[in-house]
Amino acid sequence: MAAETRSDSAAALLAQILDRYGSLEAFLAQLHQELDEPTQEIPRLVCTSSPPGWCVSTAP
Repeated sequence: MAAETRSDSAAALLAQILDRYGSLEAFLAQLHQELDEPTQEIPRLVCTSSPPGWCVSTAP
């Protein structure tokens, strides 16, 4: 039963990929393009111990 469910899920995923991208190769190319682009670094808070609770935002 579990093997059939996995097989059905895989078939459903493949069908969705083919509907959206037209081919598995096009899907993989899009995936590689999105993963290979540099990540956008967002500002973050850096807190110091002096004075206690003092935090500043860093620029990316």
